[in-house]
Amino acid sequence: MTGTVRLRAHAKLNLYLRIHATRPDGFHDLTSVFHAIDLADDVEMAPGAGVTMSMEVPGEIEGTANLAARALASLGAEQLAIDITKRIPVAGGLGGGSADAAAVLLGARDCLDMSMSDDELSELGATIGSDVPFFVRGDGTALVAGRGDRVTGLECPHTFWFVIGVSFSPLATGDVYSRWDELDPAPAPASAEAMIEAVTTGDVAGVGALLYNDLEPAAVALVPGLAARKEALQECGALGALVSGSGPTIFGLAAGPEHAQEIAEAASGLFDRLHVVASSLRSVQRVR
Repeated sequence: MTGTVRLRAHAKLNLYLRIHATRPDGFHDLTSVFHAIDLADDVEMAPGAGVTMSMEVPGEIEGTANLAARALASLGAEQLAIDITKRIPVAGGLGGGSADAAAVLLGARDCLDMSMSDDELSELGATIGSDVPFFVRGDGTALVAGRGDRVTGLECPHTFWFVIGVSFSPLATGDVYSRWDELDPAPAPASAEAMIEAVTTGDVAGVGALLYNDLEPAAVALVPGLAARKEALQECGALGALVSGSGPTIFGLAAGPEHAQEIAEAASGLFDRLHVVASSLRSVQRVR
C-alpha cells in the first residue's frame, strides 16, 4: 500500500443534454456534452478506515446517497480512510457525488496497487452512478451517451468562463426524471454535433446560443422560481444561461474573466451563492 493520495474532483456542467427513451433497466438513454469546471472537491485517501466529509456547503450526504462510500465498498477496500473537502453543492446538478466516487475508485487503485484498467473502473463506476464513468475517464470535456457509460473525450483547448448560481435547496435527480416522464418532450433546437463544433473551436457566442437541457422544463416545474432566475442571469449579461443537469444550479456563460465578474456583481442577491469559474482540462486529477 502506498502513502497518502490526494485527488481533485471537479464539478461538471451539461452544455447540451438530450434525454431519450426509458431503457428496460429503468434508466434513460441520453446524449450530452459534459464540461468540467474548476469548482472542485478534494479527496484524500490514506491507510485507515471510514469516510469523513468536511462540508463547505450546506447539506448532509448519508446512506446510499454517499457515492464515495459506495465506491469504496464496491472495491472492498476496508483498509482505506477517505476525507473529502466538499465544495461542490449537494444535489445541485453538478455531478459532485459522482466526481467524488470516481476519485475514490482512482485513488484506491493507486493506494492499493490494484491492476484494474480504466475500462474496468468505468464499468464498476456505472453501477454506482450514471455520471461516474465520465469522471473516471478524466477528460475535461466529453460526449456522453447511453445511460452515461459511453464516454468520448473531446479536445477543448479554449478556456470558457461561467457564473454559477447555486441554490441551497437540493433537487433530487430521480424526482426530476420522473417529472420529465410526465411531460411532452420538445424537439431540441440544436444538435450535439453543433455544440461539439462550437466547444472544440472555442466559439463562445456559439456555445451560448446552443445551450440546451431537456431536463430544464422538469426542474422548473418542480422549482418554479428557476425560470425567473435564469432570465435574470441573462439580463445581467450572460451570453446564455441554463439549468445544469437536473438542477437546481443555473450557470451563465461569459465572454471572459472580466465579463464573468461583471455578471456576478450584477447578479448578486439572486442566488444563495455565486461562483465565477473557468474550464478545467481534467474532471478528476491527482494532485499528490
